[in-house]
Amino acid sequence: MVSRACLRCGKVLGKNVGGRRKYCSDNCRKRAADQRRRHPGGEKPVSSAHASSSAPVSGCDYADLLRISLTALKRAVEDDGTPANAVAPLTKQLLAVGKEITDLENRPVDPLEEGVSVSGAADEPFDPETL
Repeated sequence: MVSRACLRCGKVLGKNVGGRRKYCSDNCRKRAADQRRRHPGGEKPVSSAHASSSAPVSGCDYADLLRISLTALKRAVEDDGTPANAVAPLTKQLLAVGKEITDLENRPVDPLEEGVSVSGAADEPFDPETL
């Protein structure tokens, strides 16, 4: 069973705490409300489904998009406001994106895929007698 933590201080909530409870005490709940009132446009945790980056997406290749995703996932995992039950799936996705970047960087280069021209190379006419 996944243990939950207080959204403000991170203290682990008890086993008998209701499913809707987000804070360990009234004090933490009130301080969080005060903080929300003082900073109404405060940053919210970045979810993996809506991860965004300030980097422009247009003109990026696949490896660049993977790196942007990796940065957003790292930020979400390290954010104190990320719910405890979201850390494991985010970490799993972070590892998958990191592995995909590594595989992409270590793959052999196919000259035809990279757009290298093969000028001077001509196909020979097919001769069924050679088979």
